[in-house]
Amino acid sequence: MQILASDTPKIIFLGDSPLAAVFLISTFYYFVTKLLCFFNIYQINFIRLLAR
Repeated sequence: MQILASDTPKIIFLGDSPLAAVFLISTFYYFVTKLLCFFNIYQINFIRLLAR
């Protein structure tokens, strides 16, 4: 936590740490998949509404 609290920008810290980069990518990927899943459900419901 001391590294994050220091004056050095977080981007440089993340660039130095491969683990942090992997965490960032995985989190981004997780949110993207969640959004895609949400839009998919919304689309299916919209199609069902039109099909009535």
